Amino acid sequence: MKRITSLLVCLLLFGFNAAFGQNIQIKGTVTSAEDGSPVPGAYVLIKGTNTGAATDVDGKYVVSAPANATLVFSSIGMLTQEIEVNGRTVIDVVFESEALEMDEIIVSAVAAGTPKKKMSVSVTRVGTESLQEVPASSAATALQGKVSGVTVTQSAGNPGRAATVIIRGAKQLVGSQDPLIIVDGVMVDGTLADINVDDIESFEVVKGASASALYGSRAGNGVIVITSKSGRNLKSGEVSVRVRNEFGFNKLSNKYDLSTHHQFVLADDWQNYDYTKYAGVTYPSGYQGGWDTGIEGARITSPFNYMDQPYAKTYDLQDEMFPGNNFFTNYVGVEANLGKTAVMTSFENNHQGGLMELVDGYRRQNFRLNLTQKITDKLTVTATNLYIKSNTKQPGGESEYNGGVFFNLLLSQPDVDLNMKNADGQPYQIKPDWWQSNTTNPLYPLWKIKREEKRDRLISAFSANYAPFDWMNVDAKYAFEMQSTNSYEFEPYSTYDENGNYNLGSLYVYSSRRFDETAQTTLNLQRVFGAFTAKSKLSYIYERRFMEWNDATGTDFSFDVDRLRAFDNIAGERDIDNSVSEEVTKDALGILSLDYKGKYILDGMYRMDGSSLFGENERWASYYRVSGAWRISEDFQIPGIQELKIRSAYGTSGQRPGYSYQYETTTLVRGDAGKLTLGNRDLKPARSTEFEVGLNADFLKRFDFEATYSKTITEDQFVEAPQAIHMGGW
Repeated sequence: MKRITSLLVCLLLFGFNAAFGQNIQIKGTVTSAEDGSPVPGAYVLIKGTNTGAATDVDGKYVVSAPANATLVFSSIGMLTQEIEVNGRTVIDVVFESEALEMDEIIVSAVAAGTPKKKMSVSVTRVGTESLQEVPASSAATALQGKVSGVTVTQSAGNPGRAATVIIRGAKQLVGSQDPLIIVDGVMVDGTLADINVDDIESFEVVKGASASALYGSRAGNGVIVITSKSGRNLKSGEVSVRVRNEFGFNKLSNKYDLSTHHQFVLADDWQNYDYTKYAGVTYPSGYQGGWDTGIEGARITSPFNYMDQPYAKTYDLQDEMFPGNNFFTNYVGVEANLGKTAVMTSFENNHQGGLMELVDGYRRQNFRLNLTQKITDKLTVTATNLYIKSNTKQPGGESEYNGGVFFNLLLSQPDVDLNMKNADGQPYQIKPDWWQSNTTNPLYPLWKIKREEKRDRLISAFSANYAPFDWMNVDAKYAFEMQSTNSYEFEPYSTYDENGNYNLGSLYVYSSRRFDETAQTTLNLQRVFGAFTAKSKLSYIYERRFMEWNDATGTDFSFDVDRLRAFDNIAGERDIDNSVSEEVTKDALGILSLDYKGKYILDGMYRMDGSSLFGENERWASYYRVSGAWRISEDFQIPGIQELKIRSAYGTSGQRPGYSYQYETTTLVRGDAGKLTLGNRDLKPARSTEFEVGLNADFLKRFDFEATYSKTITEDQFVEAPQAIHMGGW
């Protein structure tokens, strides 16, 4: 009996050892079919188990598996492959791109690049193909009609004026409604109208407080992340050249329907004159129209007060004021992938003439150079640089706040000849209509008054990424935006005033310099633990903003010499003002994302912002997010639906107060002081708290569907805090 038992034990042990001995070591390399480059971070799993490995930075892997097992190879943006081992010890895999997913990798508001189908917060990506469907004049208008929940409006018609972008409606009771704009890692404050859309690889629109929580106290109105082209998406050895020339003509699309008749009695011989001759009015000898102090009498209203009397002549004043102008864009861009080096360079020449007579409009030249260099297999450095030079000729006398020249145009009667000369020979008679004494010729200030703004901007970012292991990399970045602006408004000595006299002229000069810089160090971690994929990020950010401006105003020139456009020629009053401000912010954040079998996603993050803009007693503010998603279609097969996901998120983001909000401020006018505002030691940033539930679906391989419900509560704490800003005595 003992012998039989011993024999059975030996057989069991032998069988166990035999089964165990069937595991073999398999190794290989995973590469991309597009350019043969290695694919790091690809997953290699033994089918039916949670056991596997991930490829390193060279695309290599090693896994122990039974000789008859099936290996499952998967990676973001690639077609999943299942390969039977069949006793082989070397298996190399070439990944084909999954076109439906390649353009849907989100990098904003998450721990690391994440497919859209695995997102637990609301971020929308707009890629190159969508941007090129209808060419936009600038990045300011490129998003129009492309992203749900984003409103893009052109608040003014000035050429070169940036569009207003609002994400999910207005959120703040006080302060700006503009979203945070990030261009290649640079948090920009200048206008988006300067940025050329042909250079843009993608927009990512981060919606709502929960999604934008990662960006803290500047993200209360949402975030727009712009990534420019770099050449890295091309195949190795590929060069792409893009040339675009666009020419067009602006024309007024709609006009006001103004009256073409009047209610006054005409003189019996009115048809014999080139001007409208009214009964009851005596005109001086040789009168040809326009303003003349020799006119006597008054117009007589017709008995029935009907506006059925014709003018001797009728001019289309709106056509004269808005004849239209051309616009054009010349662009050339070159991208190249040279293996370890990727480069993108471009030049754009843009002109927007606008609609108005005698105004040249907006001109801009952009120069870009982006460079990515792989120093070693573990170290990559990147530089992006954009230089912008713009010049804007603005309409003289125009005012956005009171109508300016536009009201003068609408109030002018249709028989007014705007091209009559003044007594001293200057064109565009200042008072063209005797019967409208408060209306001046709208063309005169456009011709006489010069307004111009010149702007230079440099947006640059430099980064280095070091990956000592396939599951860890460190990213260091320094970015800045530098902008200088110089503008002036010049009214010459011989400029007519509303009374038809020389106003002796005036000069206004403005100059500013701004420098914003950001330094950021980030530790990125990504590992696969069986069926779990973990992604995390730890980051420290330093921000500094410096602003300085000076302006001067002077009235009444001594000499009527246009070339003496200098304050030394000012005989009247002069007023000089200036300002210097500096802001410093230090931020720290951490984010962790867990993915189980690609079906269940959980995400959490926490951030602390400390800013000199906050009150002395409230220097730090915290922001957080918790979100999750369930990909229902991974558990249940639904005919016609490729992807069905439900997600939920709860988070906070904020808006920083203005520079002077926390301080007690005083007005100084020629040595006389008056208190303007009280101080606020307890000043806090405004904070938006959001709860969001969303449903995403892809069906019939053609349609994307997204439904989102969000509830946002905004706390304008920099208004409600103790000793908040209020007006004091002067």
